[in-house]
Amino acid sequence: MTGVPSGSAPTAIAVTQLCPTPKPGPPFRGGPDKFDFYAMDCYRQLAEDKMAETLADEVIRSSTDFDGTERAPMRTAEARVTLGVIAAREGDIEQAVHQGEQALSGPRKSLPTLALVSRDLTRILKDRYPGEQATESYLDHVRTVVGTSNLPGASLIEPRDERCVRRLKHGAAGEAPMPRITDM
Repeated sequence: MTGVPSGSAPTAIAVTQLCPTPKPGPPFRGGPDKFDFYAMDCYRQLAEDKMAETLADEVIRSSTDFDGTERAPMRTAEARVTLGVIAAREGDIEQAVHQGEQALSGPRKSLPTLALVSRDLTRILKDRYPGEQATESYLDHVRTVVGTSNLPGASLIEPRDERCVRRLKHGAAGEAPMPRITDM
């Protein structure tokens, strides 16, 4: 390899200098990272928490540079909401609210998407922890960030689109359904 002394193992710095800098692609291009992202959402909806958690951790890992910079802040925010939903289901309201707060505090926000995803966490917090100070604090933060605007999906109570759930359960035309955690 050019730039690396012969007979020595390449260092991480030498390897990164030899590799071309990746250029960001179109935002709606498909790929393995997006598959994990969409599958995470679906598994969260199915309450397949172990698989959703695994994918959320992978989404955060693959969307974060080595220095901690988030390359895909909206994906990371949705992954954090997923981790919050899982924590709430497991009875850890502090972790649930912490993850939700991190999602709302990210650097970039697509308000319609954030409203849709945050609705999952707000629903479980309202159902399982009504009247708790942490729940009320998180709901106030959601209202502040998302507001009561007429953004598509801004309502915190309207039902979630279930297309991804149907696809996971039944598969698309000619495809087998995605595996459940119990199948692995």
